Amino acid sequence: MTIELSEPFVSSALEKLSWQALEDHLKGIMLAPPDVDKLVGLVQRSEALVLKRHDQKKQKNRDKLLDKLAGYLDAKGFPNQAELVGSHSARLNQIDSIYCSILELLSNSDAANLSPELRVSALIERSNIEYGLIVKQMNEEIIATGELDLGKVTMQGSSGNEFHPGGVHEALLTTIANTLGMEAHINRWYDDQGFLVLPALPVPSNQDQITVGSVQMLAVAWGHWQFSERRHRYLGAPLTRIAELDPAWAEFGIKGLWDSRPADDDVELYSQAANMRLMERFKQHLAPVLTNPHYKKLVYGTEGKVKLFPNQAVSLLEIHAAECLSQLLSVDLKHDQSEYAGLTFFGMDTRLLGSPKYLG
Repeated sequence: MTIELSEPFVSSALEKLSWQALEDHLKGIMLAPPDVDKLVGLVQRSEALVLKRHDQKKQKNRDKLLDKLAGYLDAKGFPNQAELVGSHSARLNQIDSIYCSILELLSNSDAANLSPELRVSALIERSNIEYGLIVKQMNEEIIATGELDLGKVTMQGSSGNEFHPGGVHEALLTTIANTLGMEAHINRWYDDQGFLVLPALPVPSNQDQITVGSVQMLAVAWGHWQFSERRHRYLGAPLTRIAELDPAWAEFGIKGLWDSRPADDDVELYSQAANMRLMERFKQHLAPVLTNPHYKKLVYGTEGKVKLFPNQAVSLLEIHAAECLSQLLSVDLKHDQSEYAGLTFFGMDTRLLGSPKYLG
């Protein structure tokens, strides 16, 4: 007989949308208040219960599962938690509706005439060009001013507004990730293990790259909504639909608004402070990489065959990225010869690690 609530068992039942599997697990447990709170938390944070693509059968099974769970908890003497499960079921239907509306807009956009593969390919190419333009402008401003300020690198747009190129770069990456998420849900590009597997991507034309501009905007909306609803489900932050809109919104075709804001426990503030501290550390590591002549000797570009770092590198940024990854994982990856998915992080003879050629 099971004596403890098992997160893997619960998660598996939720992924299958199977009340029977969840009930069989709960029957073997003497539920205490901490167990019930943990169970409700797993339900609220479950990604499997968020149906970003319209699926009537799955929605019916999900609603049945949550209705049965709410009734089960109520019968066991946990009415407050039962009410939380019931309200979460209603909230999930609201969350799904926003995702589905974004996908509907995508189906009615100019980009809908392109194949899914071409949309993704065109957006990647467009983002590469936009990133290249940002880097070019940033380098030109550094040369013009004669200053490399790693603490505050700002640029001026065509309208005179100042912006941070790192923020734009992050937005481009996020847009691509969100676009892949949208297309994967529409076209079922996820395999049985939940991994996104891209089909072969065609070469886009210049016009294709212009057409997918609407996809970029919808991907931003997708990302904002995903952040907001996860903030609500994971952190208990408020997520409120604004009932009465200012008439001015209607002029822009806006029919509804949601208000998303941090919870009152300052968790997001601490997280932001920690990430800012981490980014500051990354910037500190970039300076010696850019100025150390030994690192420059390792750079061989992208022409021809390039050995794996730290034997060789395609750019100084690859060397910097390797150092940042070591910081993120709290391990010196240059000395880590463990295999992950059959590969090591770096491909070098560990006997070379102490050589001044590599360590500078």
